[in-house]
Amino acid sequence: MAHWNQCSLVTSLGRYQCQWRYYQSTDGFPRASLDLVLAREVDSEQSGESCIGIADTVTLDQPLPVLKYVQEQLVLARCPPESTLLKLILPCVPGYVVKSDLLTQRLECVGSYVSKATSFLQPLQHVTPPIWNGASSEGLIDGMSSAVAMINLAGQDITVLNRLESDLVCRISLPWLSSIPITRKRIAVVVEPVNVLQTRRRWECAAALGVDLVVISTGDWFPDSHELCYLREGFIATDITPNAGLASRIVDAVRSYPSPIDGIYTTGHHWLIAVADAAEILGLPTAPATAYRIACDKSETRALEPDDASVLVSGGEDLNSRAELRESLRYPVVVKPVNSDGSECVFKVADVTELEAAVVRAAGHRNSGRVLIEPYIDGPEFDVNLVLCDGEVVFCEVSDDFPSAADHQSGLGFDAPHFGETRVVMPSVLPAREQTLIEQSMGASVRRQGFRHGVFHVEGRVRQSSVGFQHLDDDLSSLDLRPAKVTPDSETSEPSVYLHEVNARPPGYNSCTSSLVTYGVDYWALQILCAVEDWQRVGMLSQGFIGGAQGAAMVMNAVVAVDVSLVKQIHPEIDPVTITRRLPVGPMDPMGELRQTHPSLTQRVVQSIAVLSSGRSYGNEASTWWWLATFLLFASRREDILLIGEDLARKYESIVHRANAAARYRMPGTVGRMKC
Repeated sequence: MAHWNQCSLVTSLGRYQCQWRYYQSTDGFPRASLDLVLAREVDSEQSGESCIGIADTVTLDQPLPVLKYVQEQLVLARCPPESTLLKLILPCVPGYVVKSDLLTQRLECVGSYVSKATSFLQPLQHVTPPIWNGASSEGLIDGMSSAVAMINLAGQDITVLNRLESDLVCRISLPWLSSIPITRKRIAVVVEPVNVLQTRRRWECAAALGVDLVVISTGDWFPDSHELCYLREGFIATDITPNAGLASRIVDAVRSYPSPIDGIYTTGHHWLIAVADAAEILGLPTAPATAYRIACDKSETRALEPDDASVLVSGGEDLNSRAELRESLRYPVVVKPVNSDGSECVFKVADVTELEAAVVRAAGHRNSGRVLIEPYIDGPEFDVNLVLCDGEVVFCEVSDDFPSAADHQSGLGFDAPHFGETRVVMPSVLPAREQTLIEQSMGASVRRQGFRHGVFHVEGRVRQSSVGFQHLDDDLSSLDLRPAKVTPDSETSEPSVYLHEVNARPPGYNSCTSSLVTYGVDYWALQILCAVEDWQRVGMLSQGFIGGAQGAAMVMNAVVAVDVSLVKQIHPEIDPVTITRRLPVGPMDPMGELRQTHPSLTQRVVQSIAVLSSGRSYGNEASTWWWLATFLLFASRREDILLIGEDLARKYESIVHRANAAARYRMPGTVGRMKC
């Protein structure tokens, strides 16, 4: 590490002692850094000391953003005796910015020793390195003016600068500048109405890439008056009901826009096929629409697998006419509509009676009629996110999907257990051999469907895994993957992978953020770049942290049944008996209260979303609604995140139950149980 230099820094706020050092990294993509330790000079007559020995004086008087920011930090610092520690990131080579928030984004959750990271980059900007090489204080202002990012460190311990440098090697050693200019693109996104503020990261991503975003959606939920309207260029109000005419309506919307559109994509399962059809009609980049049709049909997905053991039936009558099939199945089995999204109307059944009832209910889901029956795989469930470029997996990460209610029991009553996710934790602790098997097997499954490029969220299970979910002794909060019990069969059986489904899109909002803070990979950005065939940036941004995951993240769901009276209290303007769309929880979200009463828990929450969903969407009575909350938590250790999550969920659900009781709740809520 370079030696420290000293100078006196003169600003409009006064004079500061400035220690600085210039360091050029030789690891990964070329970059330099400028470390600053700033402390206000004390009047020598008051302190009895002098600043003799600081020969150089540097004046900070240029109106540049980075220099203005330095002065702002000096205002915030309380000196003396405290000092301000800053690290400035400088380019070493000229180039064009790949993604303007990349450096600061990859420092999120780096540690409490970093209080703030700020980027000075603009999308697609061309940057040049300073002429100054750190040899003297004469060019210090030139060096500071060339900074592309600045990092504030908490406290005054100068040794943390060395720790930060180590973390920078891990986190930003990827190419963040392009040697060739990047052409600005315009892209359309077909998306259902969402809360823009709660999904802010998704919208900021396009802006940071230098992509002009045009929203195609129902209504006018993202108007020009919205505080984040600068993150999108236009909004085309369109009926996006997923029916036979949707592709044509999307084509008309794109053609109606006054400026040319270079690509189109969607974040939602129900619009994938129509968007691909529209892209083919418009001549825009897309994977084959036939590939999306396979991915969106669970029967066609299973039919391509070499180990397919599933059976397709066309409703209850078809099942009843196939007596041999009913009697030959080995229970338990799983029953699901071929077109379900997530765990909608997916049942685990234990006998013929439950099978018949489950098939009837699944056949009625979204008027599907077609129902898949497949074996229940008793092995650890996983989620795997894959980035494919020219048929090759360029990035892959595996998460552990903790057991759902249906893993423990079966049934079809009011509180029917379901396969809804409870907790998903990354990185996975499955053995490395099994994770490699998952990557190879799931990558092959995606390619078999006809995909060559894209971001994919794939779900499945490991058969004959060497680990399984178990509690530690009698501690019910200690559920995690542990070495499986050895049986005569397991000693001779090799692990294999069973595919549940391929989602030809990035994972959900919290899961995308989970991968972002744990691995540094932005799936939203990669999906956009694939949609405009910017393969150079896809390759650049598909590089995770050196050494893999940094810390542990968990996406956790809390689900509580609530009475319609509570919904009326929160939303008095609507009729909760007839409405079926999801509604925001708003100020009644317990996270606000918990941040005040349990800050040690909530400081681990990166983000959270809570909504109210009509029970009729799951086949319940109109008087029942579901309070659905999803949290993303992050910590340095997996053990910590599991304990924190358990405690947080318990306290959160308790507050919801209390609010529900106050609203004259008539039926006990059941955590984690929804029904179709």
